[in-house]
This record gives sequence, C-alpha cells and structure tokens, in this order.
Amino acid sequence: MASNSRGAIDNLKGKLPESTTAWDDLAGPVHGKVFAIAGATNTDLVADIQKSLVGALEKGSTITQFRKDFDAAVQNHGWTYKGKRGWRTSVIFDTNMRSSHMAGRWEQLLANSGSRPYLEYRTAGDSRVRPQHAAWNGLVFPIGDAFWQTHYPPNGWRCRCTIRAYSEDDLKALGTKPSAPFNLKTRTVVSQDGEIKDQVPVGIDPGWDHNVGQSWLSPELALGQKLAALPRYLQGPMVDKTISPAYQKVLNDDFKAFRNVIKTDKVARGNAQIVGFLDSRTLAALSEHVPTLALETTAVAVLDSKTVHLTGAHKAAKGAQLSGQPTGSTRFPRMSGTIGRCFGTLKTARWWLCRSGKQRIGRGFWATAWQRSSCVRT
Repeated sequence: MASNSRGAIDNLKGKLPESTTAWDDLAGPVHGKVFAIAGATNTDLVADIQKSLVGALEKGSTITQFRKDFDAAVQNHGWTYKGKRGWRTSVIFDTNMRSSHMAGRWEQLLANSGSRPYLEYRTAGDSRVRPQHAAWNGLVFPIGDAFWQTHYPPNGWRCRCTIRAYSEDDLKALGTKPSAPFNLKTRTVVSQDGEIKDQVPVGIDPGWDHNVGQSWLSPELALGQKLAALPRYLQGPMVDKTISPAYQKVLNDDFKAFRNVIKTDKVARGNAQIVGFLDSRTLAALSEHVPTLALETTAVAVLDSKTVHLTGAHKAAKGAQLSGQPTGSTRFPRMSGTIGRCFGTLKTARWWLCRSGKQRIGRGFWATAWQRSSCVRT
C-alpha cells in the first residue's frame, strides 16, 4: 500500500530510529515519533530498514523491492530475526505503509476541518473485516470527538479501515446525521503469565489504541490521553515504555521549541507544554512514603507564565509543575525516569510533586508546602 502523500513521507521520514527487543517494548503512542522493528537491537539496522520504507513511499515501489532492501540490511548487519522472511517483511511493510498513510491523512483532515468537520469510519467491506470493525462502519462523528482519539484507523495489525470526511451539506445530501455518543467499552490485556499489561477498547489490538496522526503531530497530548484512560496502577508501567533515547529527544526538542517561543515573545499567553510523565519508580515511592497523596494527573508541564521572565535552561526548569490544581510540593533533588531526560543537559534541576505539609519521605525525598504560584523551585 505505497503512498506518495507528502504527509505520509514526512511522518515516516521524520521518525527517530530506536532499538527494541520485543514489539511491545514501546508504548503505542511513542510509535508516532519513533521507528522501531521488534527484536532489532542495532539502531543502524533499524535506520537502514526505515530508509528502505521511506524510499518505497517516495518512489511508490512494491514490497518486492523492499524485501530486497531488507535482505541486504539483514546481511550487512548480521541480524537473525524471528519468523519467516515472507511473513516478517509483510508485517513490517504493511504496518508502516498503512500507519504513515493514515498519519498523513489525519494532517489533511485537520487542515480541511473547517469545511469538512465530520468523519465517517469506513471498512474495506469484505469478509476479512473484523466483526467489531464492521460494527463501527458508517459511524459519523465530528473530528474533535473523543472517538477518534482511540478509534482512528488503523486499529490493529493488518487493519485496512479508513476515513471519509464530510461537510454539513454532504451529510444533508446523504440524509445522514452524526452518530449518537459512542459507548466505549474496554478490556484488560493479560500476559501469558497472568500479569495485567494494558487496557484497550474492545475491538482494538494492544498498542493500537491511539490516533497515529495525533501521536505524530501532538505526541505529548496523545500519550497523555492514553495514560489518562488507564487505571493508576497501569500508568507508571506504561510511562516506563516511553523512556527511550529517541522519544526523550522528541520531548526535549518540543520543550526547547516551547521555550524559544517564550524567549522570542516575552509574553505569557496561558500556554503549557508537557515535558514528561511520572514513571513507575516515582509513583511507587510516592505511594510508599506519602500514601495520602492524591495526584490528579501524572503529567508534568511547563507553564509559559512561569518562564516568561526567566533566561537559560536551568531557570526555565522553574516553570515545571504538575498540571491540575496543586496545593503544595514534594521535591526530588535528582530527577529520574522520563522527567530526568526531558531537560537534557539540565543535570542540577529539581522538580516538584505537589502536596501540602512538610515531612521527609525517604532518602533524598522532601515534601515542602508552597503556594500554587510557586510550586516549582530550584
């Protein structure tokens, strides 16, 4: 399914290569900005395969040529992969072509949303369509509806579903109205050893319950939506699957861009930038040492109002705080997990988790009350 869409090419070409040991090493939304091949632990190998796929998009070449390029990359890097060649190359080619095409399509849909604000879910319409996907066929929702956060195609391995866009006049001409609010049902994903690993909407494969376009264009938002949909005990482990060099570079680059806008404008516009989320280690420490702490969110954000009068990377960290309604603070002299990597070279920064009161909560952990306006200090 090659596509010459500029958006599809930009999506795939702009991803950062990352090594992994298994297909679920990375959280689903991470794949919007990171390119990985399950079991490929050599980043150079991953980059070569990515280059071949980008070439297929640019030239409109088929899987036959990709398989030749794949064979050359495997031989060059000495990779022994699992599965038969035909199956493995087909999954890699199909997954990336479809995901990139639909990411580019989402960019187009957003650009035209003023004139065509309604989207319709469409299947391939044949006997191979999954029953649950067939049940969604024909559903119409505004582009901003929460349905598209989780159900924008593809919704699983080999999913061929797509989207049609309509204007108000189009719907009237077709005698169609927007669908009733969608009743989202979820299921837990359990590993072979009985461990609960994830929670996804019924009918969607694990790792695919995100909008591939949104994960590309607004990665922090897409990941935040995924985490918000999970029970708290699964949020930390899911954040752990975002702690990769490639994805941390994505978040760090976005933060730098946010900071540069503030430096240029020198005016607070009420904007915020998510710089990370609390990982399982941090959440476990909080649960153990501050059991009464009730976090409204595990997201950590930078407010432009806290950084507009500051200069330098170190002082910019003073704006980092939990989004939500904090009433105090908990200081960590050393940043860890996702948060620690978000500031790049900011080695001495301290970040705060908001709460009230003052007490020592463990080695290197201090809880200190502050006003909401000064939740973060260095």
